[in-house]
Amino acid sequence: MMRGVLIALLLALSLPAWAHGLRLSAAASATGFAGRAYYSDDTPAAGERVRALTADGQSVADTLTGADGRFTLPIAVAGRYTLVASGEEGHRSEAILDFAPPAEQPCATVMRTELQQLREDFARSESRIRMHEVIGGVGYLVGLAGLMMMWRARR
Repeated sequence: MMRGVLIALLLALSLPAWAHGLRLSAAASATGFAGRAYYSDDTPAAGERVRALTADGQSVADTLTGADGRFTLPIAVAGRYTLVASGEEGHRSEAILDFAPPAEQPCATVMRTELQQLREDFARSESRIRMHEVIGGVGYLVGLAGLMMMWRARR
């Protein structure tokens, strides 16, 4: 019984291990796609490959991200594309986007830029781990430890 309590205590006091997944935030621009690739801790995914694939898997555009993780992919034909960002150690992120070359006015270009920044901010806030998720995880582990101790006490 004491060993179970010790294990539960060690699990409750252990430090979290943060995995770093690759994230991709992109939107259609006037000439193709523009966006940013970054890791879950918000560090830019610099020098990573980003490709645009058609529905049948053909690559139509390919680029590397800059030092800030930003990229642009020129697209000429309207359609639905899958953007794939490939990082080190097998990290991969995908986004499915539609592209239609717009007949734009200068105001629309400014609005697109502003919307892209808002999309990136929203994606960053979604990828953060919130305190209620951490507390829920600890409660789950404590509950499992309690069930294990109850089961061992019955034996």
